[in-house]
Amino acid sequence: MESKQGPLRGAVGWPAALCVPLIASAVLAGCAPGPAAKSTGPADAQCAGKARAQVDAAKTAVKFTFEGPAFDASAAKGKTVSWIATTGDLPFTKAVYAGFEAAAEKAGFKVNFFDGRGQTAEQLRGVQQAVAAKSDLIVLQSIAVGLMGDGVDAAHKAGIPIVEAFTTDAGAPTSRGASASVTFSYSKVGKLLAASAAAGSGCRAKAVVINSSDVPVSVPEMGGIKEGFAEFCPATCKLDIRDAAIADWSTKIGPLTQNAVADQDVNWLIPVYDGMVQFATPAVRQANAGDRVKIASFNASPGIVDDLKSGGPFAVDIGAPLGWTGWAIADQSLRILAGAKPVSDERIPLRILDQDNAEDIDFTGAESAMYGGSYQDQYAKLWGLG
Repeated sequence: MESKQGPLRGAVGWPAALCVPLIASAVLAGCAPGPAAKSTGPADAQCAGKARAQVDAAKTAVKFTFEGPAFDASAAKGKTVSWIATTGDLPFTKAVYAGFEAAAEKAGFKVNFFDGRGQTAEQLRGVQQAVAAKSDLIVLQSIAVGLMGDGVDAAHKAGIPIVEAFTTDAGAPTSRGASASVTFSYSKVGKLLAASAAAGSGCRAKAVVINSSDVPVSVPEMGGIKEGFAEFCPATCKLDIRDAAIADWSTKIGPLTQNAVADQDVNWLIPVYDGMVQFATPAVRQANAGDRVKIASFNASPGIVDDLKSGGPFAVDIGAPLGWTGWAIADQSLRILAGAKPVSDERIPLRILDQDNAEDIDFTGAESAMYGGSYQDQYAKLWGLG
């Protein structure tokens, strides 16, 4: 992805049905002015109760609900898959790819990893290398297929299928140029983030979202956040949106955070991916806002989610089992390599992890300690390897 920093955005447009009062005084285009936040007594309690019910339901252990269909994966043995990562140094990338590698070993296909370093030109070079190496399949991780135009054309001419990962919302059509997709329900993630802030503030959240608009799935996640605040507390919660491109996280998120929490009424900060939290948390503390501002994010990345136990501002991390996700990408890849029809949704589960349930979780142990459930044996059975 190009490392271009987007402007700070105190207001963005959305349909009138999703109007949410903003911290900024400007009124959203197409939206009528929202009423000033004021106590509504029982209505606040009803709102918080509704949000809390959704949060509590999402805090329970997950289950394997993907049903296949089963197929014979033996035809994929010995074939090679090239994985092009948006950037290789994120804990999220490392954890998902580790699961993919384990699944590849189980199924007997080879894998090559290429670090796109958060830059479109470098990611395109990775695709071109994979084509030149005559890979049997390419996985584009968090990279929009449309940005890889020449590389995608070359892959198609060589008969190399492409699996896109984390560039669409669950259930959305596969992007043009890709044979299949694997992704999370980012819209649901966004709504759960809004529910967490609403429940945690008694529906009095004054939240600042730090978006990363160069990441394709930020669109459905932001849509879910807006929808959630509009549903739970349209009159009593306020929302402001800032932006930092993924390649600029290390330099931009700290200053963005300090600027946001300088407003003494801000009580929730929502960086849309928890790779941002490592830069946001120190900034909150440096601003002496740790007792006032709570942070909610998504991914539950290893080494980051652990901070839920610190008692600091990081309060909520919505996660999907990342090793499990790597196996899901392997499942979709194997289906294509073996000549089977890809599935429309791998049904990767989500779980809210927070300061309460984190107390009983060993984040340094097996992934199952965080999420419950099992998946390796179930996938192996679907592949005819069980």
